[in-house]
Order: sequence, then C-alpha cells, then structure tokens
Amino acid sequence: MNSRLKIPLFILTSLAWTTGFAVQAAEVQGVEFFESKIRPLLVEHCYQCHSQEANKGKANLYLDSRAAWQIGGDSGPAIVPGKPHESLLFQSVTHTGHVKMPPKTRLSDAEVEALRTWIVMGAPDPREGDVEVAKSEIDLEEGREFWSFKPPVATPTPIVKNTAWSESAIDRHILARLESEGIEPATEASPRTLLRRVYYDLIGLPPTPDEMNAFLEDASPEAFEKVVDHLLSRPEFGERWGRHWLDVARFAESTGGGRSMVLTNAWRFRDYVIESFNHDKPYNQFIREQIAGDILPFGSVDQRNAQLVGSGYLVLGAINYELQDKELLRMEIVDEQIDTFGRTFLGMTLGCARCHDHKFDPIPTTDYYALAGIFQSTNSMGEGAAAAGVAAISTAVLESPESGKLQERKKSLAAVRREIDAFKKQKGTKNLKGPISPHTLPGLVVDNKSAQLTGDWKKSTSAAAWVGEHYIHDLGENKGRSQAVFAADLARSGQFEVLVSYSPSGNRSKTTPVTVSHAEGETTVKIDQTLEPDFDGCFVSVGTFRFSHEVPARVTISNKGTQGVVIADAVSFAAPQSEELRKTGENQKHLRAKLASLTKEQATLEAEIKRLQPITMAPSESKSPADGHVHIRGQIRNKGAEVPRGFLTVAMNPDDTTPEIADESS
Repeated sequence: MNSRLKIPLFILTSLAWTTGFAVQAAEVQGVEFFESKIRPLLVEHCYQCHSQEANKGKANLYLDSRAAWQIGGDSGPAIVPGKPHESLLFQSVTHTGHVKMPPKTRLSDAEVEALRTWIVMGAPDPREGDVEVAKSEIDLEEGREFWSFKPPVATPTPIVKNTAWSESAIDRHILARLESEGIEPATEASPRTLLRRVYYDLIGLPPTPDEMNAFLEDASPEAFEKVVDHLLSRPEFGERWGRHWLDVARFAESTGGGRSMVLTNAWRFRDYVIESFNHDKPYNQFIREQIAGDILPFGSVDQRNAQLVGSGYLVLGAINYELQDKELLRMEIVDEQIDTFGRTFLGMTLGCARCHDHKFDPIPTTDYYALAGIFQSTNSMGEGAAAAGVAAISTAVLESPESGKLQERKKSLAAVRREIDAFKKQKGTKNLKGPISPHTLPGLVVDNKSAQLTGDWKKSTSAAAWVGEHYIHDLGENKGRSQAVFAADLARSGQFEVLVSYSPSGNRSKTTPVTVSHAEGETTVKIDQTLEPDFDGCFVSVGTFRFSHEVPARVTISNKGTQGVVIADAVSFAAPQSEELRKTGENQKHLRAKLASLTKEQATLEAEIKRLQPITMAPSESKSPADGHVHIRGQIRNKGAEVPRGFLTVAMNPDDTTPEIADESS
C-alpha cells in the first residue's frame, strides 16, 4: 500500500521553532563560554605579541578579532572550527606543532581543555568587524632604483682646471671632486717612498736594499712600470692578495661547529685562489668556477681540475656535521651557502630572508627559497658520517697527469686482491685469523671456557687468532691477583707436549708465567706473548712432561710479576714431537709469511693509487634536482608554497624573460 506520512502543520511549525530555539541557545552558550573562558585566556597569554592594540603581530598573526585569526599569520588560519588538532593555535599551546606557545610558560591543563572545548564548539567569537591584518610587501620597483641594482652607465670624464696634474681619466674624476671641495692634490711621493708603497701594496713586503738602489739608479721613463710588472709576476702577489679572498670565502682547514673535522684537501682551494691571482684569471671566470665549477664545460684536463677545485668554495663552510636530523643538516648547509654567496659576491645578507622578508633590502622570502632550490639540488654532503670520523663533505676525483701509471697500478691492485682471495681459500689458511675449532687441533684441547678463573678477566676477539668462541685477558691490571687453571683428565700416563694458545700483539706481556703441574712436580715457564706463536697460528710449546692418568694434568696461567696484557686462551696436551704438529707449525709460518707479503703489496699499491688519484672538495649535481618550498619562519617541516628555482627578483630586468632551469639540472 502506497501511503505518505502526513504531518500536521502545527507539528512542523513547532519543530522548527524548537530547533531554532536550540540553535540560538547554543550560540548564546558558545558566546558566554568565549567571554568567560577564552577571551581572558587570549588577553593574558596572547595579546602581548598578537594584538593590534599592542602594535604587534609576530609571525603576522593577530588574535584580537575573529577576522584576524580566520586570516591567520604566515602559516595560515590559526583555527579550524570544530577541529582542534588541525588548528595551529591548539598545536602551539599543546606543544605538538612546530611552534611552542606561549614562549615562556605553558597553559594549564584547564586552559588547554577550555581552548579545545571552544574549538569543538565551532570557535564562536562575538568580536565583529572586518579586520584586515596588514602584511608588509616589498616594493621591487622601488628597490631597483637603488644604485647597486642599476646596470652600470658610462660617466663622461669631467673637465678639470689643473689639466697638467692628471695622467688618466680616473685622475680627472678624482681631481674634479677635489676641486669641487677646494682641496689641492697632495704632492708627489719621493722615489724611495713610492717604491716602498708599491712593494707593500702588491706583495706585502718591503724592497731589499739592492732593489731600492736599483730603482733609484734607473733613470729610464719605464723604471716604475718595470717594478710593477716584476712585482705582479712574483708568487708573493697571489699570496698577498689571495689571502683577502680566502677571508671572504671563509677558508679554513677544519669545519668548526660540533666536531671540528680536518679538511685534508682544503689546501687545494687555497692554492687555486693564489694561482688565480698570479695568472691574472678574469674575475667573471673566477666567480663562475667557484659557484658552478663542477658543471662548467672545459677544454683540457687542467681546466677541468681547476674548475672542480674552485667549486670547493661551496663546501668550505663551518657546519656541525654531527646533527642527527639529516633534513635539518642539509638545510643548514644550504643556508650557510646562501649566506656566504650573498656576502661574497653581492655584499648582501641574504640569510636574513630565511625566516621573513628582508627588513632592509628588497629580498622577499620567496627569493631566498628560489636560491635554496638551486643549492638543495646540489649535493654537498659525502657518504660518510662525522660521528664515525669519516669525511661528510662531497669530494671529486681530479684527473691525474700520470693516468697511465694510475691505470697500471689499479690493475696490479686488482690482481693482488684476487690472489689474496684465492690464498685465503687454500687449506690451512682458516686458522690465520680465527676462530679455531678445538676439534680440529691435535691433542686434547682445554678451552678457556672450561678453565677455573680467579680475579678479573675480560672476553675478547679483537686480535687473531683464538681457539673456540673467544680468548680472555687481564686488562693489564691487578697484577698478581688473576690466574686461569686449565685441567684435563688424560686417558693414559706418559709424555705429553704442553701447548699454550694466545693472540700476539705489541701490548702483551713478555714474561707471562705458565706453571705446569705434572707427575714429577711443577715447572714454570715464561712466554713472550708479543711474539708470533709457532704452531697452528696460535700455539707455543712450553715443553714435554710426564703425566699420570690418575691425577688431572694442570696448567696455570697467571699475571704475577707481569707488565702488559696477559692472554689466556687454550691449552693442548699433544703427543711429544708430533710430526703432524711440526708440519702444521711450518705450514703456518709459510702461510703467514705469504699473507704478510701480499698484504704489504696491497697496502703499497693502495697508497700509490691514492697519490696518483688526487681528491678535492667539490659539490656535485643531485640525482633528483627539484624546486623547493618556502619554509615558514625558517622551520624545515613547516612548508609553504612551492617556489621555482631562480635568482633575486630585484636584480633582474622585469622586461627580460626569466631564465628557465632544466628539470635535470640544479
């Protein structure tokens, strides 16, 4: 049956009236809650920094009107009605966001709960009025009127009164200003004074008496010119003037910041700067090589090497490479590069725009992050970690003039490594490094795990070779208080050779006492544990003794009267003068000598290859270059709009086409 529910009109009217009354009541209740709980909270904790009355709006955020928090600050709207955990204001006061507010104290639990309840209610706020939060904008057109942002324009040479004084156009510019101020030019310096001045200016050293006399006796018109040419050709010229550039480029041979890592290849950049001055390298080329030397075209090996070394400028900064937050570390490197780039080449403090538009120069934050995208697309970090003592800075291999010899040494090294690998697979070589299984050794072997220990002993496997799972040592301490007793029940009475195992090293005891308790009494033998053992890679014989099967055989190793570390590993009771034992010992000596020879050859080749394959500090192109985002207030995870890679807007002609950066390029 098709029927339709019919509701009387008076019921619908009643429902509408009731619903409207409920909504109105909720609004009233919300406003009352705001006035009693929220407005006092904002006045007490927020208005000091975020109100128009206080003439402050830190981070461009105002909280003294509804329109203000709806517009929000640098990070966007402060409140999302109904969603406290998505509201930046709530994240700040609960310290769950990037910003923690208030800065000096935390809200009480009751205040936090009140704020949460208010936002859940829809953030009712009776403070009416369309309030626009004023945000400063940089006037780029006005900024372009500053002299340093204008293209240079040729200035006519001024007309001067004293035409005899000037020798060049520059002189006439200087003289025109002097004459406008009513100042007479200084008198010419004497030849002696002139020579000292030019020496100090160009090489930072005074002339020798012979150099002074030669100049004073030279009556030719080119005398001074010849001196200048000579000084410009001297290596001291590059050293004198290069050091000023090294100061600008913040050159140092260690990183500073956190663990100060030594930059073993920094000297190459220092020499590059000195040679650039001494070879009169064009200044524009000098700049290009330092900013982008790793990606510039080149016509020769020497040019490529020089450009790579020059690009080391980008990775010379004082960085704390021990930062555990790698995302922050990468941005700290980028910030240091941008700041230094601005100071070196532009005479500007670009780093100020990391967190906000520049206060004094026409550089918006978007320009900073346009540059940051370029440097973020450049790899400046190495593969290693500073905490592990490994260079954490990007490096590049320079082309060697001895490349033929280099390739020959690389082939030889590969052959030696193959020989070492094959050698280690031979029978009998498994005991050269340990561990050695007691079951593979001749005689009855007692490992240190079965020994009775007195005093302090420490387990270790740091030095080859050892029997079983580990060996033990006395830490070189508490002399006379530690001993290890190795006992064995022999199946028969008779003569047995006693072998003692240890891992040799230079810090071992040379007089380790080993006491053998046998059928005829006790015998103590002192062994030098700095020497290579004779048998099976780790055993030395302390003699042949007669034992009775009715009394356990005992060998005691102690640290009494010793200096250095005492090792206790294993004891073996073997058949005396065992042919198997002798052959094993001789074979081990041969194998050790062979391995030592191969290892030495490998080390020699590796050292020579390192010499023939020079390394320099240099950045490289990222495998995935891309545009970056604005980091609001400089916080790496508080990302704003994406910004295309580019340069300072104010320094570019607005009529020119903005240069495009290829997707695959930084």
